[in-house]
Order: sequence, then C-alpha cells, then structure tokens
Amino acid sequence: MQQLREGCKRNGFENVRTVLATGNVVFSFGAGIEDVSKRLTDILVCHGLGNKIFLRRPGDLEDVVARNPFADAAEARPNHLLVLFLETEPSPEQIATLLAHRGPERTAVVGREVFIDYVEGVGRSKLTPAVLERALRQPGTARNWNTVAKLIAVSR
Repeated sequence: MQQLREGCKRNGFENVRTVLATGNVVFSFGAGIEDVSKRLTDILVCHGLGNKIFLRRPGDLEDVVARNPFADAAEARPNHLLVLFLETEPSPEQIATLLAHRGPERTAVVGREVFIDYVEGVGRSKLTPAVLERALRQPGTARNWNTVAKLIAVSR
C-alpha cells in the first residue's frame, strides 16, 4: 500500500490515502476519469500487477449508501453485507442470471453495484466471486459495508 501511495503522489495525485490493505486508495486529481484510470493502471503495471481498477467518486459512494436495499443488514451485520462494484451496469439478462441463484443470500442490482447480503456468512456461501463474475460476465471488486463507510469517511 505504501508503494501505491507513493506511485500516486509521483503521478500527480494529491491528498493520497490508502484504506485497509485491499487496494483502496482515496485521492484528489484534477483530470477526467479516463486519465485517472490510465495513470493508476500504469502505476500497477510498474509493480507487476494487472489488477482491474474500479473508480468511484465520493458522491458515488454516498449514493451507494442511499440506494442500499438492505438497510437492515447494514445495521445488523455490516461485515456480511457486500457491495460488488462493477465497471458497467449489467444487462437485464445478466441480472436475471444472477438473480436465478438460489441460496440464503439476498441480492439486488442497482446501477453499477450489486448488493449482496450474506445472511449466513460469506465463508460458506456458494455465491462466490467466480459465480458472480460468470453470471455478470464482467469482473468486479467487493467491499463490505464497513469498508464502504470507511472510504466515505476518509474521502471527506
């Protein structure tokens, strides 16, 4: 994470902060999303990484909180409520494939985010990242509700 912070600072990002050890970085930058994405990709490539980047502005994260269909889970078990951030909004067919999954989890797709309430916990769930990626036909990155809240707090 220190290398990520330093790489961002060297590439013109300001107010750079990392959150937890899962690749979350919060920063200020005066360019557009495409330029930010390219610069971040270049930073990762310099370190031998090919991770996909999922950018959200602070207001986007606040919208995620406002659109959460599982407020009860956010209150009762925030570490089992995950938000899967996608690059693009899934098609109706992709959403139908995802919602066809039968398990104890509750799922909802709202824009470019998938909310997943792992009612019985994440560890034993059959709704794994691989299942999600196959259903949605695109990669994503998931953060639990506690992390989403930390990202918002740090970005203020």
